[in-house]
Amino acid sequence: MEKNLTSGSVFKNVILFSLPYLLSYFLQTLYGMADLYIIGRFEGVASTTAVSIGSQVMHMLTVMIVGLAMGTTVSIGQAIGAGDRRQAAKDVGNTATLFMAVSVTLMAVFLVLVNPIVSAMSTPAEAADGTTAYLTICFIGIPLTETEGPTKRCRR
Repeated sequence: MEKNLTSGSVFKNVILFSLPYLLSYFLQTLYGMADLYIIGRFEGVASTTAVSIGSQVMHMLTVMIVGLAMGTTVSIGQAIGAGDRRQAAKDVGNTATLFMAVSVTLMAVFLVLVNPIVSAMSTPAEAADGTTAYLTICFIGIPLTETEGPTKRCRR
């Protein structure tokens, strides 16, 4: 399906263009709520705190990556708007390559920095190990989730 965003109501086009992003953030919030609900039912306060802190760190990272992805859509959109499908295909390929490189780099950097991140979040001592484990699992999954699409989130 192809939608021409250069004609018609600007407000309607902006709303239609933003719906996938709004939906993805809503779904991310539901994932976090589901994690907290399940952990809250079967584990104690320390585990709930660990998941809560870890979810917030992952949400922040996802928002930053989505911002980068939105920047790449500008060049893709310009190429499509100009009718240059070859350039659009090249931009999509470059974007996929960029995100693979960025995701592998982020994974390596965040795995090295997981303990300082947990400390910087003022994580209570009883939740530190759980937060470290949660973030380690999510950080390892960054290349797997971000190459599927920048709005995907760590799922355990």
